[in-house]
Amino acid sequence: MNIEPLKSYLQNKKDIKTELSKFLDDSVSKRIENTEYIEKGFLLTDNLYFIKKNTHELEHIGYLYCIDGNTLSIRQSQYRNVTLNSKEYYIFRKKKKKTKRQMMEELLETL
Repeated sequence: MNIEPLKSYLQNKKDIKTELSKFLDDSVSKRIENTEYIEKGFLLTDNLYFIKKNTHELEHIGYLYCIDGNTLSIRQSQYRNVTLNSKEYYIFRKKKKKTKRQMMEELLETL
């Protein structure tokens, strides 16, 4: 049974990550601190965190290696791959640290 209890609450919110973290366990909230909520625009090799919409539990963490419509395939370990429907999960992408080169290019653009 796929009932999403927070659908109407999160529908008009701008910052879904902070609103959703109010309802998550502390252990899950700590795991997604350095992430950003994403619905579309997935890139290969993104490190993704999948939180089930109806249970609000962190179910899968892995690197994205295949995108096929609403279906995302992630690599959890060397021996385990999982294919998931993106409509059933809140998906968070781990923020990538900027390299020194990217920081210098941004600084050069501002000057």
